Amino acid sequence: PAGAEAREAAVGELLQRLVDLNARRAAEEAAGTVRWLRPEFQKAIRGEKSGTIYGPVKTKDGHHFLQILDRKESGTVMELALVKEDIARRLKFEKRQEQFRQLTEKARKEFGAETFYEKIF
Repeated sequence: PAGAEAREAAVGELLQRLVDLNARRAAEEAAGTVRWLRPEFQKAIRGEKSGTIYGPVKTKDGHHFLQILDRKESGTVMELALVKEDIARRLKFEKRQEQFRQLTEKARKEFGAETFYEKIF
């Protein structure tokens, strides 16, 4: 029970931090900055309508096609109830990524393991 309460408190704290970050990002977007979207993509879709496919857009990683699925007014902040499940899903994903990173690092240190990600893709 005590562990569950601590976990719930930690999740609540993380959710609040994400809400605060979302508010800061919304203010940045209102000023025209979208941090998670590459500048090349922002330039390509600026002022375009939802639903249309744009491209190809050339970047250092190749050519890309983009589609705007939805647009929100600048500065829009969504209600926590609408994004709570998505936030929890993202937090779980990030936790799994961190656990994988830690396991990989441990294997490197203990066994001299190497990873060759460039050969996977």
